[in-house]
Amino acid sequence: MRQGLVLGKMRGYGFAAQWTATLKVLTEETIKSSAIEGVVLDPENVRSSLARRLGLEVAGLKVHKDSYVDGVVEMMLDATQKFKEPLTKERLFDWHADLFPGVRRTGDKFRVGAWRDDSQGPMQVVSGPILEERKGYYDVLEKTQAGSLDTTEWLTWFLGCLDRAIEQSSRISDSALEKELFWQDLKKRKVCLNDREKKVLNKLFSGFEGKLTREKWMKITKASSRTALRDIEELIAAGVIEQEEAGGRSTSYRLKRTATIRGQDQ
Repeated sequence: MRQGLVLGKMRGYGFAAQWTATLKVLTEETIKSSAIEGVVLDPENVRSSLARRLGLEVAGLKVHKDSYVDGVVEMMLDATQKFKEPLTKERLFDWHADLFPGVRRTGDKFRVGAWRDDSQGPMQVVSGPILEERKGYYDVLEKTQAGSLDTTEWLTWFLGCLDRAIEQSSRISDSALEKELFWQDLKKRKVCLNDREKKVLNKLFSGFEGKLTREKWMKITKASSRTALRDIEELIAAGVIEQEEAGGRSTSYRLKRTATIRGQDQ
């Protein structure tokens, strides 16, 4: 039911907002899936690789090339976009090979794109501190492999993860729609922004940590104090951002949500 609500909401979005949400969700999923295995991926590299493979033009996106990231993205896209296709041996092997770019399929130190060889002992699950889901994942995986063929506990854990993933996807899609409506409103009101202002606004929509101050504006845009203040004052006058209640040396700013609200009402 929850999955149906998210899918229905997505279908109601405009085309641009759908792809914005899809890119954001896939980026998060790819990063977190790798984190379970203790692999930290660069978000910009992942986003760039996904955008290239989906044929999306994303403003301000730098071109990054990372063979490992490209392999992970290739696997994730095949798994998420072609989920109705049979999960064959060949497909599993291709996914495995994607995770080890440049390594031969057989005859190398690592067996890539082939069944695991337990001739030197069974696989051992070795886990350490990283993520809450990671611990649960390894715990239930080890129990399932060491016990009988009863997969009830595994399915219960997996469905719990799925439920949390759907909730996260819903939040991400809401954020993507909010961003899309925000920019549409600015365009409709013919608000012209310079590159520095666009860069900061995009960061505010991408999970900006802490409060936006003039000093942070200067650091992000590499602008002088006077230029940063001028940019901020222009956006306040245009009704794009507003000053938070606290003033003085701790003066900070936030997005003015009225632009998005108007867009949603229409």
